[in-house]
Amino acid sequence: MPGLLQYQADLASGSITARYSPHNSDNPEDLDIWLPSRVAEAHRSRVCREGLVDIEERIRTAQCYDALDTIRHALTVKSRMIMFKNKNIRGQRGGLRSRSVIDRVHEKAREQAAQYHTAREAKYALCGEGPWAEVLWVLLDGDVRGYQDKNVLRVRKGRPGTLEDEQVEAASRSGIEDAEMEDGSGIALWEEERDRRDGTGETRRTLSWIWTTKSRTPNDEDETDEILQSEWAKS
Repeated sequence: MPGLLQYQADLASGSITARYSPHNSDNPEDLDIWLPSRVAEAHRSRVCREGLVDIEERIRTAQCYDALDTIRHALTVKSRMIMFKNKNIRGQRGGLRSRSVIDRVHEKAREQAAQYHTAREAKYALCGEGPWAEVLWVLLDGDVRGYQDKNVLRVRKGRPGTLEDEQVEAASRSGIEDAEMEDGSGIALWEEERDRRDGTGETRRTLSWIWTTKSRTPNDEDETDEILQSEWAKS
């Protein structure tokens, strides 16, 4: 990026406007890494070498697909761990231990979701809207759910005493307010009680788009394909 020094000088003088606010910190982890996606589109031709924008665009695309793969894998592992816990774990001590392990797996999916957000935002800054946006959608918190998890429509307050002790502890530990839960941002690890208004049964449950989006390298041995086949059969 041969024009970066002059671009930074222009930003400091206020003659041009920055796309991102720089970090005011001396910590090395907060150091600003200048990539083409950070430079305004009108100035990229004079700041970057030819072809550098395409290189970052391909990198960001790969990051998006890798993040989705990791999210799907983590959610698959989480679903199987929950099935094992419900079938084999008894008692409060074992339940809390297994839940802490499940929470760590779920947190890994959350971290990859943040990685996806960063990569997709950079890709959008580089190439704008296009056919790619029909495959790499905007990832909402409510989309980060397993293929067996029911889509969260809304969370209602239950009657006192209807939750198990470990569920109350998990809910208080999450620190998610009711307003955030209503839009699907809160993802519980236990089954919710639903009535006919919410939809019950396999035919009323919808998969998150992360399980149906096109794969970067589709093949017959893709684990996601097997999941979709089984879900189609059940529906």
